[in-house]
Amino acid sequence: MALLEVRDLKVDFVRRGERPFTAVDGISFDVEPGQTVGLVGESGCGKSVTSLAIMRLLAKRGNKVSGSVRFEGTDLLKLSDKDMRDRRGRDLGMVFQDPLSSLNPVIPIGLQITEVLERHRGMSRKAASVEAVDLLDKVGIPDPSRRLSEYPHQLSGGMRQRALIAIALACRPRLLIADEPTTALDVTIQAQILELMQSLQRRFGMALLLITHDLGVVRKMADRVCVMNKGEIVEAGETEAVFTAPQHPYTQRLLASLPVPDPDEQARRRTQWERLRDA
Repeated sequence: MALLEVRDLKVDFVRRGERPFTAVDGISFDVEPGQTVGLVGESGCGKSVTSLAIMRLLAKRGNKVSGSVRFEGTDLLKLSDKDMRDRRGRDLGMVFQDPLSSLNPVIPIGLQITEVLERHRGMSRKAASVEAVDLLDKVGIPDPSRRLSEYPHQLSGGMRQRALIAIALACRPRLLIADEPTTALDVTIQAQILELMQSLQRRFGMALLLITHDLGVVRKMADRVCVMNKGEIVEAGETEAVFTAPQHPYTQRLLASLPVPDPDEQARRRTQWERLRDA
């Protein structure tokens, strides 16, 4: 059995007096235990909405979610709010796009970690503080004891992202959803964050759903890749198979648009893209 089974997931945004807008249109995919699955596509194709629907973090009003999202055989969409709160953080973790807006700006980093440990692992405040220091150390934040009392605005972008990963991994979830985890970070910090996630994935044996528009990151990290366009998954398969022999015209155009340093390769891809565009 797959760890996560998404079947015919559909998300419609509804406003009074207007036609419903379909952001996610009946997608299906699986994530196996310990596997990394990349969900890729251009901005606005429905990647982030998919992750929020899986975690049941969409607003209760103004949208309609249908289909099924089974985690270890249990349909998350049918759980009560209380049961879903128990699942989030304990069994499923999530790293959001922008750590500065995802972290509470008026609560110290340490308290944002310890509340997860107290809520889901039943730890005392003292034990949770010790565990929080260890988590910050594991994600590579220097002088973790001092950082517990600091606020998000006192940390750099890379350190905020690491703190967000520490919160997501506090209960060692079996599935981590990372939504654009390296957005707005410079390339050096991006590489550090991705290496950190791979290391923690191996250490904890968790599955990873990596949502990004960076095809280079997906090719490096993912076992399988699903390509989204206009709310649909247009192609899915083993990562190398999709990258070396894409079957869908959108995937072909997406890969043909990648910049490469070789002028001859650039010319070949430009010719290929023009041929695909005119087809």
